[in-house]
Amino acid sequence: MKGKIDERGYLHLERAGVMKKQLCPQISCRDQALYKKDFPCGDWCPLFGEPYGRAWVNFVEYGKTAENPKLEVHLHISCGRTQLIFSEFSDEREKVL
Repeated sequence: MKGKIDERGYLHLERAGVMKKQLCPQISCRDQALYKKDFPCGDWCPLFGEPYGRAWVNFVEYGKTAENPKLEVHLHISCGRTQLIFSEFSDEREKVL
């Protein structure tokens, strides 16, 4: 899966070749209609974890074979109990030192 965090901290996922801003899965459609606004998924939310990387080493389990021993690094973002795994990801937020 491809994704990014834009400069405002909103999460985008690639769908049909286009990056689309994601809505919060924790907010019900009823609440969105009540407040007449969308609630984007982003780094402002306490359930939104900071991205972290992990290298897969079990090649067979993840589709890698001796003929194709490429080690891939995946990026994870968690939201509550849900975890998204990205093969390509960019973080466009301004870095604060």
